[in-house]
Amino acid sequence: MKTKLLPLILLSTTLMAIPSDFEATPVIGYSYSEANLDMKSSALYGGEIQYNNKNSILSPEISVLYSDKVQSQNVIPEILDNTLYRFALNGVFQYENATFITPLSKIGLGYETIEQKYSQNVDSVFVTIGVGAKLALTENIALKVEAIHMAKFNSNRWDNNTALLGGVTLSFGTSMKDEEARRLAQIEAENQAKIDARIAAEALKAEQDAQAREAALAAAIAKKEAHEKAKREAEEKAAALLAAEAIANADDDKDGVKNGLDACPNTPLYLPEVNGVGCLTEVNLQINFIPSSFELTEKSKENIQAFALYLRSSPQYSVKILSHTDSIGEARPNLRVTQKRANIVRDMLISQGVEPKRVIAKGMGEAHPITSNMLKAGRAQNRRILAELTKIQ
Repeated sequence: MKTKLLPLILLSTTLMAIPSDFEATPVIGYSYSEANLDMKSSALYGGEIQYNNKNSILSPEISVLYSDKVQSQNVIPEILDNTLYRFALNGVFQYENATFITPLSKIGLGYETIEQKYSQNVDSVFVTIGVGAKLALTENIALKVEAIHMAKFNSNRWDNNTALLGGVTLSFGTSMKDEEARRLAQIEAENQAKIDARIAAEALKAEQDAQAREAALAAAIAKKEAHEKAKREAEEKAAALLAAEAIANADDDKDGVKNGLDACPNTPLYLPEVNGVGCLTEVNLQINFIPSSFELTEKSKENIQAFALYLRSSPQYSVKILSHTDSIGEARPNLRVTQKRANIVRDMLISQGVEPKRVIAKGMGEAHPITSNMLKAGRAQNRRILAELTKIQ
């Protein structure tokens, strides 16, 4: 009885030390022996321990089988029974499956020890070939059935045994579901890393583009200021000629309309675009901001002060400040910039004594260009602040 328990004791001791990704199968079965072995067929007991190597085609397996009371076919009186141990190292191939049944095959090499040696039976090596299947009961428990052929080299001849085995397989460690979850998590992490890298690259490119746009804008503003300086110098010369002519025509505010017909006196000199009665309708206030800021140039402050004087002298008019820009940059930020600049002009007019209820500020963004934004000169014209005057009813 102690002899029968030995393989089970060895298997239990081994199970206590099994790490992850292993499976163990206590087995019982029947062995059919070739006639020249002079041994009757007998029961088998034992166990199998298999390492599920996910990176290899074959998973290694250690097998221990035990048979006792194996009787001689010739019934030799002095030999009542015999005891056999079979130890094998196998490679197991498990086929892909879409059901609860997993087919398998194995091949390996083993060693058999025999207690009483007769009929040329000796301790020797044997070759194992087998097939079988596992029927899953739960994620970690399955029934296992196998048919194993063992060819033993026995005293210069090959003898054959066939064993039919059945058992319960217990899986330890990482399940296939956990492995798949880890694999999917790794794929997700890799995809997220790619997304993060792409976002970082896009952010870097956006920053570089913004710097390039800022440099281009600064160059455009410098060119515009030089152009406007030349324009102002030309306008000043023209204004001097107009002033001399206006004195002769008694036009105090130099708007081209004589005082007797002028319904809006004190029109600023830099805003000569009046109607037939000397009043403004919609004019470019010629207001500029210091590049990359919301601070007015000194000249622009003077223009606003002059326009405020005009509004105080013409209380019959309300004014809407309309701020425009070019298409450099995105539409929503551009709209916010124009609104803020329109608010700055409105606030300065109010600080110069214009009644708040007469002044409205509105940012127009890039939506109303007066010329193409393809060229710098065109973009310079599209960056403007207009005053739209309406007669109060």
